[in-house]
Amino acid sequence: RLPVSAQELSINFKLQGAQGAARETPDKYLPHAQTCFFSLALPSYSTKEIMREKILYAIKNSPNMDADVRLHNAEGWADS
Repeated sequence: RLPVSAQELSINFKLQGAQGAARETPDKYLPHAQTCFFSLALPSYSTKEIMREKILYAIKNSPNMDADVRLHNAEGWADS
């Protein structure tokens, strides 16, 4: 469970550079977040505007944020 305020959070947020092909052509890739590990892999975008667009797109369009809900509602979940 997360604490009520950021000051109570004992885990540091980690910002990393992108890996693989996202290093070669960063403007073609979205940032990659690992919320369980409080980390964000952020490509070195060519402009702040491209970075802003990519981050907002990822926030608004990520289907993975609801993965826990889909797993809990999946067939056989209640049986385990």
